[in-house]
Amino acid sequence: MARRTHAEVSLAQNEDMIRRVHKEEIRRIAQIDRWIDFLTLRKNGATYQEIGQAEGITRERVRQICNQAIRVATRRLERNTNAT
Repeated sequence: MARRTHAEVSLAQNEDMIRRVHKEEIRRIAQIDRWIDFLTLRKNGATYQEIGQAEGITRERVRQICNQAIRVATRRLERNTNAT
């Protein structure tokens, strides 16, 4: 097996780091999309139970996810308001 140069090792490490960052960003986007879906369904009158049945999770978990989405959005709005 051929030895890799320092530059090749550094490049491989950078590529791995970029993959991890992209994977994390994709996960965050998916999480935000889910939050938006849940809150939109709630706004349109769906119950936690109905959303939970459609998603295969408990109504309590749906409630927790909705509350988390609202908390995060509120914090970001407050942070943006204070920054200006």
